[in-house]
Amino acid sequence: MRSRYPDPYKSLREEDWWWPEQLPDDQEPDEPLLSSDQRRRFLEDGFIVVDGLWPTEMIEKAAAETRELFPEQKVIARSLSDERYNPFSSMPWVHRQEESADLAINHMSVHQRPLKAASELLGVNAGELRLYQDHLIAKFGRPVGGEESGTPITVAGDQDIHVDYGNNTLLVPPRQSGPEVVACLCYYSDIEEAGGATHFVKAKAGELTRYSPESFNPPNFVFGTKNGSASTIDGPRSEVLTEERYQEEKPIRYRTGTCVLYRLDAWHRGTPVTINRVRYTHHRGWRKRAADWVSWQGLAPRMALLPNRYLEELSVEQRAVLGFPEPGDPYWTETFKMDVDGCGSDLDEYARRILMCSLTYGQSHILVDYPAPSGAVSLAEERAQDRRPYWIEVDPNNLYGWRLDRESNYGNLVQVRLAEKAVLPDGDFGEKVFEQIRVIEPGKYRVFRKTDQIDEMYDLADNSYAGEFDAQTTGEEYKEVESGEFSLGEIPLVTVYSGKTENLVSKPPLLDIAYLNIAHFQRQADLIHSLHVASQPMLVMEGYDDQTKDLAISVNYAMATQPGNKVYYVEPASSAFDAQSAEIKELQMQMATLGISTLSQQKFVAESADARRLDRVDTNSMLAMVSMELEQKLQKCFNLSAEYVGIEPPEVKISRDFDIERLIGQDITALTSLFDQQVIDREEFRDILVQGEVLPSANEAKTE
Repeated sequence: MRSRYPDPYKSLREEDWWWPEQLPDDQEPDEPLLSSDQRRRFLEDGFIVVDGLWPTEMIEKAAAETRELFPEQKVIARSLSDERYNPFSSMPWVHRQEESADLAINHMSVHQRPLKAASELLGVNAGELRLYQDHLIAKFGRPVGGEESGTPITVAGDQDIHVDYGNNTLLVPPRQSGPEVVACLCYYSDIEEAGGATHFVKAKAGELTRYSPESFNPPNFVFGTKNGSASTIDGPRSEVLTEERYQEEKPIRYRTGTCVLYRLDAWHRGTPVTINRVRYTHHRGWRKRAADWVSWQGLAPRMALLPNRYLEELSVEQRAVLGFPEPGDPYWTETFKMDVDGCGSDLDEYARRILMCSLTYGQSHILVDYPAPSGAVSLAEERAQDRRPYWIEVDPNNLYGWRLDRESNYGNLVQVRLAEKAVLPDGDFGEKVFEQIRVIEPGKYRVFRKTDQIDEMYDLADNSYAGEFDAQTTGEEYKEVESGEFSLGEIPLVTVYSGKTENLVSKPPLLDIAYLNIAHFQRQADLIHSLHVASQPMLVMEGYDDQTKDLAISVNYAMATQPGNKVYYVEPASSAFDAQSAEIKELQMQMATLGISTLSQQKFVAESADARRLDRVDTNSMLAMVSMELEQKLQKCFNLSAEYVGIEPPEVKISRDFDIERLIGQDITALTSLFDQQVIDREEFRDILVQGEVLPSANEAKTE
């Protein structure tokens, strides 16, 4: 039914409309929002029409904000004076500056109810959705013709029937797996006053659910119906089928808040608005995260203009819909883990240092810091400044003191005092190091330096560097030189324990091994010295007269003695060193017994799994404990970092497979059986064989 004349709906009956279905507003969180029949019709027919997708008060607020952007009289006046005028505006809307974060039109596309509906239609979690278009349109009913032109008055804005995916992607929407996009048209006007209902027609049976040459639909508008696949009588854009669609199409009986959820390959078209009136609509589209080929416009550059508070107050799912990577996405882990301390240290290297320090001292500390605010008022400015959290490794010797909340919550840190060093330039090439104390309390910090250092470091007139470094450090009183606040409600100091005795107090877990090492060194030194002395035998001459002249001793000389006199060499018996050697071996065995399993001698002979498991119980226990502690504390560091910037942290996992022994025949046989039974897949099978030193790693294989 095509009509460009005023009042095109006056002769329509009730069954000639698509009437909206009211969605429930009291379902439980785990209950579906859409019925199975609605989901089926979306897949097969291409669209559904609903009311109640958003709360009524939110719709009313968004409609009012849209009219504020496009005042009706202004739209009418400009449209009559300029036929090219097209009232169109894309998200985000920032015309209210800081208050833009509260605009309903900025929140419509990330509201939980439409996200739930879109996720149900696409068969994915809400966090898998990505908003790829969002814009407002104020469509005007421009009169065409009249007495001056000698033609009947019609209204501009009548479209040919078409599908939308040509404007969004170069690919044909999937058939068997279902669509990758849910488009949404929401009305902010009422048909009684604005007219201009969008017309939809059901797809032919199987047209949207299977591939066939006859149902292939090129993504172009149908102008005259003689294009695309209209070369045959059976093509979806043949004259016959196109005329059938015009006969079968129905307008949406919309009111403020009515919306159409439709596929990009659904047949529809726009129609003229009531003459000299304005119809307001809100258009948006969500795609599956993997469907990167679908794009309307780049939201990110414009989203960066919104105040920070808008994104800070959104949930993880809502941010994901806008295109923010979810927790655990390689974007976060790969970007941050390559430089966790701001000095180029990747996460693996940093974790090794923290672990070694913890094993050495019994504990190690990480201070999670964030650069001070620098005047950024939008995400774009903040990103340009590259502000992000970073981790500071704190030497246990530099933890000067702390306080615990011993009243309301015993054990909770309420203050820590850290020794730091400030490095300033000294002349053209040198540097000079000054000591300072940083006092950190929940939500705030202070920095103290000795008074003489303050005079030396700064020109007190303008607080600039003095450039003279002649004064020496003295024992004068400390003075506060800096203070500030941070957004966390706790002290961002994370301690990795390996031998905790109480809060911030530990005993090094390898202390006993250190004592054994000292004993081993002493015994080894004694043995080496004894061997050095004993390696040269001693010459003994019985009855020799020491008053005689000098005696030459050499292999080229013989020695004559009086009868009864003796000349011979004396050397210690080899058994004299057995006790020391045995003691050294005993110390080595004790160190191997007390050490971590990786310090023990590896066995490459066949033995039962139980034997190997029992053999590793003691040696793996401390390593397992420390690895769990490291995993938990790295997770805590990520949590604090994420809290600084208002995002969800990634999940940290450390493998606890400490068996570095090679796989033996019976292990490989058992794994092969699991692979044959499809308990493990090919990738897992290969990973296990690589870890068991049966196969080379991928990198090693490439180099070979």
